Amino acid sequence: MELIELGALIEEVVQKFSRNRIGAKPAVFVKIPPDLPYLLSGDGALEKLIRVYLYESLLMGNPDTPIHVMVHRRASLKDLEAFAGICPAYWTQLRIRVHGPYLLHNLFKEKFNEIGYGCEEWVGVENSNVQLAIFSSPWPEAKVVFCADITKDVTKCDLLIPVLEETVSLHPSALQKKD
Repeated sequence: MELIELGALIEEVVQKFSRNRIGAKPAVFVKIPPDLPYLLSGDGALEKLIRVYLYESLLMGNPDTPIHVMVHRRASLKDLEAFAGICPAYWTQLRIRVHGPYLLHNLFKEKFNEIGYGCEEWVGVENSNVQLAIFSSPWPEAKVVFCADITKDVTKCDLLIPVLEETVSLHPSALQKKD
């Protein structure tokens, strides 16, 4: 098992994006809580998935408008938990808000599959711009939820990462960062 320090990972990806993007670069605003807990990954696939999600989302942003990256902790999402078939201790929500064109379905489905996270379900909501997908890896209980709300000019994407009770009890470091 390896620990993922999400805040440091986000900073690293944003810096790489800023160095590698050719042409005009959008401003990137990042909001990371100071008490952000570590995440656990069985084989490193979760870290790769987060990197791909961030980097590809940043690449799709319009260079003339800012991109927002935010991390939140969600205590419970009952309907989603029932739909996904998991009941975590809490969720870590990684949200990206971008302006510009967005090629969601195939891009993320292909990229996540290359990492080892297969798409269990991809659904749209009738009369809505919302799409929801559940991805799982071969590791037991390793699921993530991808949600996108696509409007005319703005796309909000969430990657919801469950932190399971078993993980928390086996690895207290998953609850709190070490000082």
